[in-house]
Amino acid sequence: MTAKTATDPKPKTEDEASTPEADELEGVDEVNEILRTGTPMEIAGVQVEVKRIRTREFLKLTRILTVGFGGGLTEFDWSDDEAELQGQLMAAFINAMPLAENEVIHFLFAMLDTEGLTKKQLVTVRDEMENPEPETALALIEQIMENEIQEFARLGKQMVAWWGATKPKL
Repeated sequence: MTAKTATDPKPKTEDEASTPEADELEGVDEVNEILRTGTPMEIAGVQVEVKRIRTREFLKLTRILTVGFGGGLTEFDWSDDEAELQGQLMAAFINAMPLAENEVIHFLFAMLDTEGLTKKQLVTVRDEMENPEPETALALIEQIMENEIQEFARLGKQMVAWWGATKPKL
C-alpha cells in the first residue's frame, strides 16, 4: 500500500479570504508548530498521524543512525541549510536501514499515533508496518524528516558542541 500525506488546503479566493472561517485558519501552521501536532498520513487505507518526535523516538532514531553511520554524525553539516541537512539525514537513515532493520521498523511504527483507531484499523496498520511497502516506509521517513528538520538541526549543533567539549585529547 502506498502512503499518502495530507495536502495543503487549496488557495483562498477573495470571497473566502473575507469569511470568518478563513480568518480562523490564519496562523494554523504556527499554532501546530507550537502545539507540536503531527501530520495526517494514510497507512494501508487507515488515517493515522505522524507524531512529532519525543525523547524515546529520538533515541531510537539516534540508535539507527549510529549503527549505520557511527561517529560520522558529528561530521554532518549542521548549518542553517535545512534542505541540505534533511538530504544528509535521509541518506544516512536509508544507508543505515540494512544494518538496523528491526530498529527501523520499530521506529517507524513508534512515530505513528494510533490512538482512537478501532481494533480492526490498529491491526491493519500494525500488519502493514510489520513489513511496509518500500513506498510507505520512504514516505514516512520523508514526512518525519520534514516535520523535524528544525529540531534535528538544533539538536545536532548541540550534540557536536558537547562532543567537541568532551572529546578526549590524544
